[in-house]
Amino acid sequence: MAALRPRNALARGDEVGQHDRVFLILPWILLVAADLHSPPAERVAAFGVGGALEHESGSTSGGAAAFVEYEAWSDRLELELGAQALGKSAGREYSFDLVFKWPHSLTERLEIMIGAGPTLTASAGDRVRWGVEGAVDLMWWPLSPVGFWVEPSVELVVRGHSMAALGATAGPMIGW
Repeated sequence: MAALRPRNALARGDEVGQHDRVFLILPWILLVAADLHSPPAERVAAFGVGGALEHESGSTSGGAAAFVEYEAWSDRLELELGAQALGKSAGREYSFDLVFKWPHSLTERLEIMIGAGPTLTASAGDRVRWGVEGAVDLMWWPLSPVGFWVEPSVELVVRGHSMAALGATAGPMIGW
């Protein structure tokens, strides 16, 4: 027969753990709630680093992506200079693009941008190829200077003949 023991601090560990979680989560909830009530800062530039996926000719490859974006004309034109490094079966592939985007605010913290522009792609042992890229960029700013982006895109590259690739980039970003 098991002896009955009084509940002590160690036995109450589960209850204390639940309270600790509330105290750990509560400041974040208050921070986000306070930020949601304050007007968002007007951003003229953003910088982000994240991941990239591309599907081309039946194969999918992944890698890293980065961008710098500048608002050239308020609520009319944003310029994005982007770079990707993808691991392909034949080696690394690097691409650089300049996308001209039309921004539109869905809410104070959610933006969508539609754009297109030129792209250059290079890989080891291959010549530099040019093309055009179309993208839809979704940016969410939960905290004033910090946000997240997701950008699906279509790229048409000339390689002796035209090649189409579907891609997406995503990650955290900072705006100022």
